[in-house]
Parts: sequence; structure tokens; C-alpha cells
Amino acid sequence: MDLRTYLDQRNISESTLSAMSGVSSRTINELLKGNREIGSEDANTVFKLSQALNCTMEDMMNFSVNY
Repeated sequence: MDLRTYLDQRNISESTLSAMSGVSSRTINELLKGNREIGSEDANTVFKLSQALNCTMEDMMNFSVNY
């Protein structure tokens, strides 16, 4: 499953995820577009996103981008 699908299934918008996690909207948008890889983000960013989405950091690393 990719991050976009995960957010859509939970009715979470990019701006909501940004507010919940403290990660910039730009970073989230670039992750969703595939311009950035979750695996290349620093551990703090991955941690913030995982906390906001109530999943593990390992789950976050498993999200793939569908091109």
C-alpha cells in the first residue's frame, strides 16, 4: 500500500497530516507525489509521521509510491 492510499482510506488530507505531525505540507506533498522517498527522510520526520498515523516507523518505511 502506498501513503496516498493509506491517507485516503482514513480520510486524512495532506494539510491534516501536516498539522497532526508537524511535518511541513511541502514535504508531505513531495512524498505523496513521489518526488521524495520516505526512506531518504531523516528518522525524526519518519517518527513524526508514524506517530501521527498511529503506526510504526517500519510501517512508514514500507509505504511505496505508485508511479
